Amino acid sequence: MNREQLIAAARKGAARDAEARASETFRRVIGAFGRAKLLRNNMGIPPGKQPVTLDEVLWAGEIEPRLLELLPAVLVKKPAFIEVGKVPADLAHVVAQMRRGEVPDPFRGMPGEKLMEWLPRVGHKNKLPSRLKSFRFRPDDVTLLKELSEREEASETEVVRRALRAMKRSGK
Repeated sequence: MNREQLIAAARKGAARDAEARASETFRRVIGAFGRAKLLRNNMGIPPGKQPVTLDEVLWAGEIEPRLLELLPAVLVKKPAFIEVGKVPADLAHVVAQMRRGEVPDPFRGMPGEKLMEWLPRVGHKNKLPSRLKSFRFRPDDVTLLKELSEREEASETEVVRRALRAMKRSGK
């Protein structure tokens, strides 16, 4: 490509992006994320009240990359925010990795580290999602856990967390 062709291609791409940014779908997606205080915009798009679909967010993410960075964290911590139909395989894989606490593989050009940066910003601020673990306790262990929970006036989960921290502090 010579210089003139390169400039013409850039202008054509900029015009296509400008047209997409002016579309109702793009404005609705950005407005919804703005209303949820997940993104700020300097495009003059007011916060929106209409729900958005996963397909709309994926489409708008091609124009505004922050949406693609933010989307997996939203699906992990606030899945009801987006009307989800069929989840693409690459997105489902990344979301599963994030739920396991792993740094995910890159998602549509967004590095896994960037995706993880959004996780504490969505939902309860500065909190990562808890992970479900199941354990098989003997009946006497269950009784002891219930007794400690009542005595400490804490949930059984909190009793286990305290015990884990105490063991770590003691070095055992």
